[in-house]
This record gives sequence, structure tokens and C-alpha cells, in this order.
Amino acid sequence: MGFIDRFIIPHAQGTGSYGPEVISETVEKYGGDYPLLLLNDGQALEVDGDGQQVI
Repeated sequence: MGFIDRFIIPHAQGTGSYGPEVISETVEKYGGDYPLLLLNDGQALEVDGDGQQVI
């Protein structure tokens, strides 16, 4: 969609559908090539115009 310049990894603490091992493997495999943003449960990325912040 092109709204942000990062790839969001939800449930990054590993309590969602994928455990912590899968999150770690994802970061290891893709983190060097893509700007990842790991969000834990209860966090969101707020986008307002050109600004972004984790809330």
C-alpha cells in the first residue's frame, strides 16, 4: 500500500500464532534486507501525514 517504509511484524513477543523461535528466525532471515518493525501485543503504529510513532 505504500503508507509506511517498514514491514510490521505483529505479536513480536511470540505469543500470537507464531512462537518466539519463528519471530527470531524471521528477523534473522529478513532483517538485513528489509526494515522490520516488531510490535508487541497492545502496540500499534500511528501514521499521521509524514509522521509515525509506536503507541
